[in-house]
Amino acid sequence: MCYVRELNGDLIELGNCIQAAFSGGGGGATVSTQIISPTDQQTTTATSLADVSDGSATLANVTDGKAVFTWNLCSENTSAGAAVSAGFYYNDADKNVVQDEPPGANVVYTTSVTDTDDTDGGNLVLRWKVQAGTVTLVNDYAKSLCTIFEVG
Repeated sequence: MCYVRELNGDLIELGNCIQAAFSGGGGGATVSTQIISPTDQQTTTATSLADVSDGSATLANVTDGKAVFTWNLCSENTSAGAAVSAGFYYNDADKNVVQDEPPGANVVYTTSVTDTDDTDGGNLVLRWKVQAGTVTLVNDYAKSLCTIFEVG
């Protein structure tokens, strides 16, 4: 099953939407899903990208396969105007790091990042940093999930 979070926080079940999208004629594609659910209320003051606790998964090793990963980092920063960055570390490199500035101090907000890569058995790690202050990851009610779709 795959899910999408609405702006009001509700989860919508989309069923096997990815499977249907990739299964054309001839037998279709195989799609697997992984969910990374990082530790709630962890904090960082790191100004360089750092690993998120409980924020990793090993991708399948599928010849000619592809993976799509999407992370919605829900966080709260103690400093107004200090950007928070979220991204992925995969195949020995940081990938698609997105920087977002909160609307003010102590406001819970979401930074979203999506990327794709080959399914070559590598380890995907969620990474984050903050420009200033202390940022807290908010994952109560599964607000900061990373969803991985592996298509082969």
